[in-house]
Amino acid sequence: MLRPSLAAVALLTLLGCQTTAPQFTETAMQPAIENATLAYQQGDLELAEGLWRKLLARDPSLTLGWCHLGHIGFRQHHYDAAFNAYQKCLRYQPQQPAIWQNMAVIRLRQASELMLHGSAFLPASEHVSGQPQGYQRLLQSLMLLQRASQQLED
Repeated sequence: MLRPSLAAVALLTLLGCQTTAPQFTETAMQPAIENATLAYQQGDLELAEGLWRKLLARDPSLTLGWCHLGHIGFRQHHYDAAFNAYQKCLRYQPQQPAIWQNMAVIRLRQASELMLHGSAFLPASEHVSGQPQGYQRLLQSLMLLQRASQQLED
C-alpha cells in the first residue's frame, strides 16, 4: 500500500517540475545568443530568425533579440515586421540612436519603393522637357535622402 502513495508523490513531483518553467538568465542563454548571432552573421536569416524567436519566447525583454529581428526583417524587405521589432527593441532600451535611425531608414525605403511603383502610372506631362515635375521631384528627393542615410548597422 505504500507503493501507490510513493508513485503518486513521484508523479506529482515530476508534474510539478514540468509545469514550473525555469528562469532563464542572459548568462544561461549565452550559447543560444551566440548561435543566433553567428547564423545572422553568416547570412542564414531564416535560421537566425528562428533562433531569436525561440530566445524571445523565453525572455521577451531580450533587447538584442528584438534588434536582430529588426535587422533580419529589413534585409528580407519585410519592413513592417522590421519596424515593429525595432519598436519592441526601443521599448526596453529607448536610448539607442542607431535603432531610431534604422526606423527612419525603413520609412524612407517604404516611401521610395511606393513612389517607384507609382511612377509607372505617371502621365506624359510629368516628364515634360526633362525637368522633374512634382512627383519626380519628390521621388528624387527621397532617393537622395535614402543615399544619404547609412545602411542598417548590425
